[in-house]
Amino acid sequence: MDRCYICGDKNNTHIHEVFFGTAHRQLSIKYGLCICLCAKHHNMSNEGIHFNYNLDLEIKKKCQLLAMSYYNWDLSMWFKIFRRSWI
Repeated sequence: MDRCYICGDKNNTHIHEVFFGTAHRQLSIKYGLCICLCAKHHNMSNEGIHFNYNLDLEIKKKCQLLAMSYYNWDLSMWFKIFRRSWI
């Protein structure tokens, strides 16, 4: 978690909770669904995940699938916790 997940830059990195909103942000932290992003890919340019819907959706899908695999959850368990699916 010391370099940008997108470009590998080590400067000015931020931790991004993949699933946001008050409840989802806490769940992202609890289940380790956070990625490291440089300022450009986080929220300081149009390429940032906060402004690029396709990038945001791609990361959400990857994290959901990884979490379901890691925690051995089926889709119903995912829904029970997050109440929404991105896959």
